[in-house]
Amino acid sequence: MDESSVEFHYRLPWKSSSRLVGQHASRAGGAGYEFRGHARFLDVPDGRRLDLRASLRDPNEALLVRVFDQRSAVTVMVVADVSASMAYAGSHRRLDVLADFTAACARSAWRAGDRFGFVACDHRVRGDLYQPPNRVAGAGNSLVSALRSLNATPGAPTALCDVIAWVPNRPALIFLVSDFFLPPALIRRTLAPLIRHAIVPVVLEDRSEWDPGQRFGLVRLRDPESGDTQTLFWRPALRRRLQRAFDTRRAQTAKLFRHLGLKPLWIRGGFDADHVTRYFHG
Repeated sequence: MDESSVEFHYRLPWKSSSRLVGQHASRAGGAGYEFRGHARFLDVPDGRRLDLRASLRDPNEALLVRVFDQRSAVTVMVVADVSASMAYAGSHRRLDVLADFTAACARSAWRAGDRFGFVACDHRVRGDLYQPPNRVAGAGNSLVSALRSLNATPGAPTALCDVIAWVPNRPALIFLVSDFFLPPALIRRTLAPLIRHAIVPVVLEDRSEWDPGQRFGLVRLRDPESGDTQTLFWRPALRRRLQRAFDTRRAQTAKLFRHLGLKPLWIRGGFDADHVTRYFHG
């Protein structure tokens, strides 16, 4: 993948309150193009925006100026699960998909004039992978290299509950990237403090998790969290049973997100920037 050119286009479900000029709808008044209404010249002394017609119609005989909403910038954060299950390698290595997503997100934010930040968790918040939000070109390059070479550690990403201290106080767009092989209680504890933000759960999946690609024979399955392996005689009935289990888990995860008012972004296999754009604009 050419990380220097891949990007996607996102939008927010609310108006930004930031004073920094950008590309998103905003509640801040300024030199924008979206007409908000009129204000008295004494309150907004901008002679360039005098509206003589509206002033003549004003019953209080006040001089009125046009007020516009400016386009503003936001902060975009990737909060990533880098626990052992994220090292799974099926048709694509999951950490590589995370790296591709991070590279595209960083470039997309920079092109939009937004700040980009990154925080990763396993059983602790990974300070070595933390990047505070900034508007620097190429901000994600070092992160992408680190993610591609990362050796995930065993255990669940319990530190996801602590990310609230690592994200901005002002409402931001947060991509929470994981395979979501997580207890529902942990997902709820992670998301509850982030409610002021626009949250997009990004669910990474791979068909090979329930279909090793053969009809009969011995297969070795490994639990990436514990490292335990098990040898099974693979057959169609076992494949169907495992697929039903994955379908049930997917449905339960989707139901949990719906209950929290969130729409998940499912990435099955490799990263596709157009698929992410369609999530926002489809």
